Amino acid sequence: MGSGWHYFYPLLSEINGKVEGFFSGKRGLRQGDPLSPYLFVLCMEVLSRLLRKLHAYSGFSYHPKCVRLNLIHLVFADDLLVFTRGDVPSVTAVANCLGVFAGYSGLRANPLKSCLYFGGVNQVVIDDILHTTGFTQGEFPFSDSRRILFKSWDNFCYPRAEGGIDIKEVLTWNKVQLLKWLWKLNNQPQSLWVKCVQAYVLQSADVWLLTPRSNDSWYWSNLIKVRDWFIGRMGTIEDAKLVLQGDTMGIFPRSIIYDLVRDRKCPGRWAAILGDNLCMPKHMIISLLAVQNCLPTIDNLNRRGLVIINRCSLCEADIEDRNHLFFLCPFSARLWHSISCWLKLGTVSCSLSRIITWYKTHNRGQSSWKRACRCALLAAIYALWQERNFRIFNGGRKSVGQLFSEVKFVVYNRLLHIHFKVDEDVNWS
Repeated sequence: MGSGWHYFYPLLSEINGKVEGFFSGKRGLRQGDPLSPYLFVLCMEVLSRLLRKLHAYSGFSYHPKCVRLNLIHLVFADDLLVFTRGDVPSVTAVANCLGVFAGYSGLRANPLKSCLYFGGVNQVVIDDILHTTGFTQGEFPFSDSRRILFKSWDNFCYPRAEGGIDIKEVLTWNKVQLLKWLWKLNNQPQSLWVKCVQAYVLQSADVWLLTPRSNDSWYWSNLIKVRDWFIGRMGTIEDAKLVLQGDTMGIFPRSIIYDLVRDRKCPGRWAAILGDNLCMPKHMIISLLAVQNCLPTIDNLNRRGLVIINRCSLCEADIEDRNHLFFLCPFSARLWHSISCWLKLGTVSCSLSRIITWYKTHNRGQSSWKRACRCALLAAIYALWQERNFRIFNGGRKSVGQLFSEVKFVVYNRLLHIHFKVDEDVNWS
């Protein structure tokens, strides 16, 4: 340093986990440069210090819910949230602070990507703030779409062993996710949210004994309702507290809690077939919808008031319903005959209810052949449904031989993921 000599050494760069050679020290950074996060933290530290000094300005006022915490902003990897009172002087002070930071760093707030969110602010004041800052007013987007429902999703939100498709019931799962905030109150006292709740809501009260108040926010009222629901599921407050203790690693046990509070269901007669994890999930879902007659076949659409010419797209002769489409149609029957000869199943009655009963009776067990039979059944139902849709919406068509080859390919491919017994014959041609 004292000699006045400057040495520049080439630096070995690593981008996205792979060595990409050397780059010389110069101005500017490439995407993925390992120095980028460190420089970002240094720059945001400057902005944080500028924002923390805003309280010294006479025109600035804290957000009403951030006064006790002296909270003005939160910085994330790709976002910045600033909290202030909804008046022109406070917002102007924040905008001036961002301008000072832009003069230091060259980083300016993009008006096209920045929004102001208001709560309980007069519209005249809102217009003045938007005019002063040049930002737009943000709104939380909500959309609703109407679709034809053939059966409630509650019938499918169970594990495979209970006749479901391994999808969590969304209302119960949402309640479990909300329980994480109660878990935080007991396990993460250093959390900013916990400090805020303790300072403004609980103060010295116990969250497990707190009664709802008329002026509680919508969010807090629902959290109390979820608390009461959880206590009812567990039996007592002590049991509820015990479940929310988590593990020694301090991780919220959401999956364990969901399994404790969810409803149980007796397995249907098709659960033994659909529950085989050798079968592909998309095959299992379409097959379960077919079993419960929930697919939008033409007869189902007609029953719901959609007048469509009822004609099977596979044979172009008979009407299309579930049993005809998948089993009674001559096209489908030829596919099942090819599969039956390939797997040496013998004669199987082509009716959905009877074939499910036949599979449950003759193909119990975990041998590779029996699992292949179950996999072929679901793969064939999926292939027929895809072919039906392809003919209706795309105008193309495949032969029975092509679908049979696709089913065989799926079965062989899935069998690669299991271990065969030493004495098991798996030589299928």
